[in-house]
Amino acid sequence: MPFPSVDVPLGYFFGNADYASTQKYHSILLGVDSTGGYSRFPMPFAESARIEFSISDSSTVKNIHLKLNVTEDEIDEGYGYFHTTWREQWATARGKHGGALDGELNIPGMTKYGEHNIPVHIAMERNGTKGKYVGMLLHVAWPSKWWWGEGDVLIWTDENGWPPSYHGTGTEEYFNSGWGNFDRKAVSGYIKKRPGDVLVYSFHLNDAFNFDHHFKIGLERWNLRPVDNQLRSIWGSTSFWYAASPLPAESKQSLLTPRLDLSTQSETGWK
Repeated sequence: MPFPSVDVPLGYFFGNADYASTQKYHSILLGVDSTGGYSRFPMPFAESARIEFSISDSSTVKNIHLKLNVTEDEIDEGYGYFHTTWREQWATARGKHGGALDGELNIPGMTKYGEHNIPVHIAMERNGTKGKYVGMLLHVAWPSKWWWGEGDVLIWTDENGWPPSYHGTGTEEYFNSGWGNFDRKAVSGYIKKRPGDVLVYSFHLNDAFNFDHHFKIGLERWNLRPVDNQLRSIWGSTSFWYAASPLPAESKQSLLTPRLDLSTQSETGWK
């Protein structure tokens, strides 16, 4: 195929958004331990498969060690091909701090949905294909260290109206948390739970979202105080899904810059 069906920064694929490989965790499908990252997602192919790593000129990476477990077997015709879609975006309309512009103008804000006009991070949207969505990794770099701006999870399956048929009670609950109290289980939980720099995962094993022609998943972003809506913040997501045939991943092509320096985080935001 002339396109990748899995297109994601390596750190983001394993749940370490800024390549902070010290963030170790274990889940049934993904994890990071002392030897590196692992993935247990089935990735079936009929005739051939290709894995390619792209390393930038400024990278300090010298070697990549890869171990594959490949077996020859019969699989159901409707099993699907593995895909990964990565997206990262600024969550605010413009960079602003203390009433003074910091030079980061024209930062696009999130698209707004519903009668309350709430900003939503769209992690994935596909049209004209049949498939199933099986999970997500989410990274939120948020200005306030007390709260990360979570809202409801919105999922459209073969529909376009408002509200979608799946309108969850909160992003925290989707990732096995509530009121900032995170837990870690086999299919959902946290990688990094410090409010203001959140890394969480949620996978669907027996409850995948199947779709025939259209799928979209979004996460609402609520602000805690007016200043939260003015300071820089990044939302990044890695969506895992299967399609009836190999398709382009349609991922974002580069990390947002500048990255946010969490060491400068305060109670009110980035210094």
